[in-house]
Amino acid sequence: MLTVENLDPKQYQSYCTIDQSATNAEAYLIRGTEDVIYDEVDFFSFSNKTIVAFKSFDKSNSEFAFKIVLDGISHTIQYESYERIKDLILGEYELENTSFVLMDSVEIPDLVSAGKSLTMHGENRCDMDRIGPVPFVLNDNGLGEELRNPIYHTVDNMITFNAVLSSPKNMHIFKFTWKNYPDEAYKNYTGVVGICRTFGGALKLLTEWNDVSYDPWNSTERISLACRDAVISLNISDQILSSIRDSQADMPVMRYCSGINDARNTDTESKGLPQDVLNWYLSSIRYGSLNCMNTNLNLNLPSSVMQEEKKYFSETLYSFMLENGINPEQTDLLQLIDIINGGTITSNKSNIDSIIFMTERAVHV
Repeated sequence: MLTVENLDPKQYQSYCTIDQSATNAEAYLIRGTEDVIYDEVDFFSFSNKTIVAFKSFDKSNSEFAFKIVLDGISHTIQYESYERIKDLILGEYELENTSFVLMDSVEIPDLVSAGKSLTMHGENRCDMDRIGPVPFVLNDNGLGEELRNPIYHTVDNMITFNAVLSSPKNMHIFKFTWKNYPDEAYKNYTGVVGICRTFGGALKLLTEWNDVSYDPWNSTERISLACRDAVISLNISDQILSSIRDSQADMPVMRYCSGINDARNTDTESKGLPQDVLNWYLSSIRYGSLNCMNTNLNLNLPSSVMQEEKKYFSETLYSFMLENGINPEQTDLLQLIDIINGGTITSNKSNIDSIIFMTERAVHV
């Protein structure tokens, strides 16, 4: 394994850091019963850590996480990058039109062959041949009511959705943005045990479902067992679990287990995360630049590598602007993104996509 001083930023699209040194390293895509070796990565040693450098980053890909195996020890790294979920990390999302949902992670082909219903997208899903997310409860809940308000849970009302925490084969936490999503969309419905407004609330739900899988409750619900397995696969320590519990008021699961009559009526959720929880999450995602990763994880990477990356971004974007009649002296990176999204650039689409992603990466350098 080469040292990080040998890393050439021109060759890579994103990075992650694992707090373990290793002699043998492998990366896998998590696919059903048998994981698939992913060879679009290189590994570099740095201090007592391993830097994983990804050669490509497909924003349209339906993957959720990578399994990185270092000397036989498995680590789960989220597919998403800091640049694409920074609003979540910084707490800069609007509560009124946002929901976070705990979802099951299953073999979609097996679900279809069993005659189960796929919500919203049906046969147009991009994960029809692999593991994918579905609601934990697919059948009637026995109460004669909808699991959630069907008026609001439609494709037409949905704006965006992306997985922000995944333990493939176990569960996912998805962030949705909606055109209109009042409390009546999910509160006072059974689905409130897996839906909330904030990422911190979703982590608390994950923790609560994990907790009730143990004594004295010993729940055998699929969602409870899946959350327990996710805690293990995501290496969420007891300290992090305790911080999550202490940082949020009880959610519907623990409210119900505590004998509260109106268990669905949760208290106000907090956007903020305790620092140790935030640090854990930041260590589980990818970064579009070494500089961004270095800053967020306090790595103290070699300055020579940092400067080489800055130079590469600067020269590439400067040349792109000159070639397309944009004055680089009067255009900052955010303005460049607006210009490109305005549709006036005539470069081919693949080049445009790569420039947009590089610009997003360079913003955080």
